[in-house]
Amino acid sequence: MCHISSSIRPNFFEREIRSVRLKGYVTSMGLEEEFWTVLKGLAKDEDMSISRLLAQLYDEYVAQASNSNNFASFLRVSCMEVVRNRQRL
Repeated sequence: MCHISSSIRPNFFEREIRSVRLKGYVTSMGLEEEFWTVLKGLAKDEDMSISRLLAQLYDEYVAQASNSNNFASFLRVSCMEVVRNRQRL
């Protein structure tokens, strides 16, 4: 067995689907629990609700992405960058 995967709690990779409002539209988004945890922490650090953080990140995503149909992947990669940057400090 891989030693990395043996230390990961199963609920970390279970997808949690939430309804979010982006650009006035309600949509469903599925992310693993660990990513929701990072996003909650980011929202708290920025002193905003997770809904407001997601709306702001969505605006940034649309401005950057030529193909704006994979916001969940953008969020996962953004969370990874946040975690990496925090580890460097």
